Amino acid sequence: MTNVAQAPRPPAASGEPDMPYDPNALTVESRNFQFKIMWLGLLTTVGCVVQYFVAHDLLWLNIGYGIMIGGLTNAMLSYRSDDYFRAKCHVGMSWSLGLLAIYLFVLTILRVSDIAFVTGYRAVADGEVERIAMNPAGYANDASLLAMLLALAFYSGFAFAMLRDRFFVGGK
Repeated sequence: MTNVAQAPRPPAASGEPDMPYDPNALTVESRNFQFKIMWLGLLTTVGCVVQYFVAHDLLWLNIGYGIMIGGLTNAMLSYRSDDYFRAKCHVGMSWSLGLLAIYLFVLTILRVSDIAFVTGYRAVADGEVERIAMNPAGYANDASLLAMLLALAFYSGFAFAMLRDRFFVGGK
């Protein structure tokens, strides 16, 4: 027998398992972009909540809502992402549902106690529109506040899970 160099065989012929090719798998850039969207969503949500209480400006709130929608849609359509990203989204969604349960409990108490009223705007004598002053029961009935708080709970849960893994559970 002579030692003749043979041409390498393809992996399937050599008995080694083929790595499955997934044409829909995210690239590294796409994965990083997903995380950037989530962090941007957290910052925007915090800004919107602060603006809601400090200076209610509908233009900036609408821009903020658009960014929040982008991040939440990113989480909702995370089926193409890896397990790490989906696990962080799961924590954020769990926090959102927990806040929703607390909100509904408080709203139930307010309604049973007959102290809740509808929030919104009212027309004043000169035809201008002004916001109705609200008490805690009024804030509990405000659906836009609920939406912002749920988004904040989601992004906070996502960030908490990511930072916990990075700094407290042997992250790199």
